[in-house]
Amino acid sequence: MTFTLVRATADDTAVVAELLTARATWLAERGFAQWSKKDPARDTSATIAAGETWLLLDEARRTVGTITLSTRADHDFWSRSERSVPALYTSKIATGLEYAGQGLGQLLLHAGFMYARRRGLSVLRWDVWRTNQSLQTYYQSLGARLLRVVEVPGRSSGALFEWRAMDRAVWQAGSPGLVTIDAPEGEIQLLGSVTEHTVVRAGADACDRLQPTRADHVHTTVDLSTAASTQAVTVSPTDTSPSILFHAGDAWRLDGARVSGPLLDNLQPGLVYRIAHKGVPGDCHVVLLGEQVDAAWAPRPYVEAL
Repeated sequence: MTFTLVRATADDTAVVAELLTARATWLAERGFAQWSKKDPARDTSATIAAGETWLLLDEARRTVGTITLSTRADHDFWSRSERSVPALYTSKIATGLEYAGQGLGQLLLHAGFMYARRRGLSVLRWDVWRTNQSLQTYYQSLGARLLRVVEVPGRSSGALFEWRAMDRAVWQAGSPGLVTIDAPEGEIQLLGSVTEHTVVRAGADACDRLQPTRADHVHTTVDLSTAASTQAVTVSPTDTSPSILFHAGDAWRLDGARVSGPLLDNLQPGLVYRIAHKGVPGDCHVVLLGEQVDAAWAPRPYVEAL
């Protein structure tokens, strides 16, 4: 049996709410009031609209589970330094009760981690009810690290887990190969960018490179600046991977640094975006990579300054 992870749409609201309600009832029967104080339909509509809710489908395209993935951290639990690290936070993990014992909960976590890695994130985090020791033990058996347990007035959760590296035995079992992640991403050219030359130092000497190469210039995205000043953000063509742009729940960040600008008005907080250099000198530019991007909008016209 193989599975597919797909992003939920508004038409899936009832299906997701039913999964969460059934799991909340199952937990209540075992003495845990998790999710029982919320309206699953209302909460589900919000996370689906934000693009954060996913469905796990089997080969017959039946929904067998759901998971919510977001870059926004819960400030009650995660520290400022933790929030500055690009990461995905998972919640509302539920599988159909009729599929109990098939390892689908574990499969959902694996799929979430695989999605994170494909988007350039190496950390998956989640919080668990403090009193649910059996669930905490289960996550630890999967190789998840229990970072700490915090108590927040009015909150029952607080056991904080993190996955940076999966349990080797689980990977060897081939679990990740059972899931296909259907998550196509869009790409738009960041037209509001300027190419600048830099000075390259060779020993004690400094010289200007007159001809542009992949190593001697950066792009300045004029529609994105650091939050602490008006300094524009630069993207170097020598980067081996794109810069991660994400909303940590308090502010937009680029590789951890707070940023601001009109570019962000068109993005969906909670989803992962990346800014990268593309092309070769003479035809190079900066692109925004991510899901739910609208190619119809674009910042100012592209200008290359020599």
